Amino acid sequence: MPRIFEYLDYARFLADSLSAREEGGKPISLRAAARSLACDASFLAKILQGKKPVSKDLADRLGEWLGLGKKENEYFRQLILLRKAKLHSRKRKLLEGLNQMRKAKVPTLAPEQYEFYGKWYYTVVLQLLDCFGFKGEYADLGKRLDPPITAAQARKSIAILSKLGFIKPDETGVYRKTDPVLTSGEEWRSVAIANYQMENMNLARKAFEKQSLSARRFSTLTLSLSAGAAKELMQKLKEFESRCLERAKEDPLPDRVYQFNFQAFAVSRLGEGGEA
Repeated sequence: MPRIFEYLDYARFLADSLSAREEGGKPISLRAAARSLACDASFLAKILQGKKPVSKDLADRLGEWLGLGKKENEYFRQLILLRKAKLHSRKRKLLEGLNQMRKAKVPTLAPEQYEFYGKWYYTVVLQLLDCFGFKGEYADLGKRLDPPITAAQARKSIAILSKLGFIKPDETGVYRKTDPVLTSGEEWRSVAIANYQMENMNLARKAFEKQSLSARRFSTLTLSLSAGAAKELMQKLKEFESRCLERAKEDPLPDRVYQFNFQAFAVSRLGEGGEA
């Protein structure tokens, strides 16, 4: 049977548990599982797809049916709360608690990767290594950022990037990027990236107050659009993001790091009680 501490998505855990469960020597059917849990088969299917929430009573029945121990059951309930959480601060607190619970069970969560998104300057340091030959001059590295960071913060940035395998020194001692691929698909990453984006929104506010018009560009559009038109423009924004990435890859002599923030969100609803 699947080990619940290897999961950060309760729906995926339930689906894998159902696939592994047998009845009479054969894989148990969705209908039979629903009968055992005293719920509708179609409702159970939507739970497995992550489309329906799990009530407290059903969580009790699921825990008993799956034979979860006390700590496993507590972890399962926290996973349910994580899926239901709306506020980023709440998600982060729950995720940190889950990480503590699973730390002694499985080494599948990478704390360094979570930390990589925790400070805005880690990604800037990573990109800045394309612009000059860094060999360990941490004070100089810190001063190259805007706003600047301390030598200690620069040292920690290099340590985290090295531990993750994002950078390594070449034969001359100059640190180079290795173009690694981040693990994706886990709930921790969406929470970590949300935290990173919030850090960058604070950074943008400081740039707005401090930098000259020639060094920055801020624009705000408030538009009346249909859902279809908004979807079309967001797709074009996504395409432009890809173009920015390609242009950065093609640039032979980068000499500074820019932060591009793209935001598009609704500021009205369809009607009273309607969705945004």
